[in-house]
Amino acid sequence: MPVAGRSRRTFILIVGAAAYLFLVGVLFEAGFAVYYRVRNHSFVSVARMLAEEQNSFIREAKDSRNCTYLDTLFPHPYLAFVHHGNPPCGIVANNVGLFGRDFPAERDPDRFTILLTGGSVAAQLSGAGRTLAPNDLERLLNERYEGPGGARFQVLNGGDGAWKEPQQTILFLLHAQAVDAVVTLDGYNDHGFLLNAEGTRFEAPATNFLAVNPLLEAGPRKLLGVWLYGAIYRHSQTHWLTSHSYAAYGIARTLRGAIRWWAERESPGTLRTTPSSIFSLPNEWDRAKRYQWNLEEYRKYMRIIDAVAARLGVRAAHFIQPVPAIGKVLAPEEARVVGDLSYTDSYARMTAALLALNGEGIPVFSLLDVFSGVREPIYADHIHCINDPKTGESRGYRMMAERMADTLEAQWQLRRRATPEPAQGAGAPGPAPQSR
Repeated sequence: MPVAGRSRRTFILIVGAAAYLFLVGVLFEAGFAVYYRVRNHSFVSVARMLAEEQNSFIREAKDSRNCTYLDTLFPHPYLAFVHHGNPPCGIVANNVGLFGRDFPAERDPDRFTILLTGGSVAAQLSGAGRTLAPNDLERLLNERYEGPGGARFQVLNGGDGAWKEPQQTILFLLHAQAVDAVVTLDGYNDHGFLLNAEGTRFEAPATNFLAVNPLLEAGPRKLLGVWLYGAIYRHSQTHWLTSHSYAAYGIARTLRGAIRWWAERESPGTLRTTPSSIFSLPNEWDRAKRYQWNLEEYRKYMRIIDAVAARLGVRAAHFIQPVPAIGKVLAPEEARVVGDLSYTDSYARMTAALLALNGEGIPVFSLLDVFSGVREPIYADHIHCINDPKTGESRGYRMMAERMADTLEAQWQLRRRATPEPAQGAGAPGPAPQSR
């Protein structure tokens, strides 16, 4: 066969093979696109699906550089974990390792200082972790009421992602001398530990603690698995093809799932003392017994906060945060992202037990119905509220803050301003700036 003929045939084979591979790739991509379209009940971009694998607090709190949220964590001797400002992955953290203004060392006579403590929802409501966000509760209190003695209200962020009791109690004990009031806003993270299937106490630290102290319980296989999982996830987010291709997303997600399965099959080793062992409950206790015991622990910490506050002349109030499973008809956009809602009965049971503390004189209030009648989307994920990415404003957090302010008015007998203050812009009023 002439050379020209062989060259032409080779060229045709190459072009044909390339066209075949291209067609297979298109069909492969189309198949994954259809699958995710059906699974999500709507068109959702790959970039958005990647972002939604992290909750809104983690997405907004982490640094914009190629760092993960876990890279921003810092071990704390009493609070388990906070955040740091060290390069290369440090973020804007205050003098106690949280978002927001610095904590004072003593009470300020010109400010009525409220410590708002809880998990990531409490942090976001106080403006922490939400870009350009207002401190909703502080803003409303200053707009509507005069602080005791004419002082302006100052709300300190005392919440962080994955925090639960006893972190709220410990934070209050550390800073009770510097505040005039303490308000807790929690329930969701705490409830998760009431249902802990691993047989550990309510006080067992969240997995973030192991992230900053990885060798306490995880072996080399688990550490390698966590690193590989994170590396693949970061690559998927930062490269054009993997952040746009449904096929690439499906393959990477499957690979990450396999790595997690492989890492979690690591044998526990020979360690006799681990965080899990320190916070273990008796093996013979069944799930119902563990739930009830842990629930009493939750009530115990509310009692401790109230008792210490009363002793030190600090006002106190406790709010149970709303959840997607109760009190709101979910919009289709919410139903896709809120996750499993099977906790309805157990969360309601927990709420009833906490509200019963009012019989002991401990002020506990439920926000479960705060979104009743709202048909528009409120929830951005399993627990956090949607906020405007340009202004930081959030209808959900504003509604929560309004209910809390009204409740505190009655509970603390606050005096309304004769003429309400003009609404403040984004950020907290006063000389101390709000971070993030």
